Amino acid sequence: TLAVTQFGWYLFHVGGPQISWYDLTHFHGCVEGSHAFSCSIFADPRPSTISLSVLVTIEMFNALNAVSENESIFSMPPWCNKWLMGAIATSFGLHFVILYVPFFAGLFGVAPISFDEWTAVIAFSFPIIIIDEILKFVSRNSRKAPAAVARAKKQRTSSSGRAYSALEQHEHDDGEQITVSCEMAEYDSTHKVE
Repeated sequence: TLAVTQFGWYLFHVGGPQISWYDLTHFHGCVEGSHAFSCSIFADPRPSTISLSVLVTIEMFNALNAVSENESIFSMPPWCNKWLMGAIATSFGLHFVILYVPFFAGLFGVAPISFDEWTAVIAFSFPIIIIDEILKFVSRNSRKAPAAVARAKKQRTSSSGRAYSALEQHEHDDGEQITVSCEMAEYDSTHKVE
């Protein structure tokens, strides 16, 4: 993904130089004045900054996905975990400081990126949410998860009958559902009618 974002910036991005693949792959032999572009474009920190931003954004999306191993981000919302949301906000805040405060941008060798470039960052990063949702769907609907069923049944028979936000929602082969909300919640042991 990182290489694709860098190549994409050089080849296709409106704010980039839009050079040919040959020019990009032979940048070491670039001689100033022999092309319609300046060879200094290969020293531009924006492509690597976009790649860094994609990496940071993907990791923050992964953190959102990690709220539950098997449940969808839509059924177990990440904003229930205030510490996680604070960590994500802090991470992005520090990333913005590095990008947009000139002293730190020079120190880290990055450059401020535009709104269009941020749009590209989100476009390259967001598929991780979709991929993880597909994997979670497969995991939830797989009949080959006896460990999850055993763990959920063990949780169901706990003496207190309470679950905390770290627990997940499980649907078992026998149709029993255990539901956990953001805060502490009682187990709801109901059977589906099929």
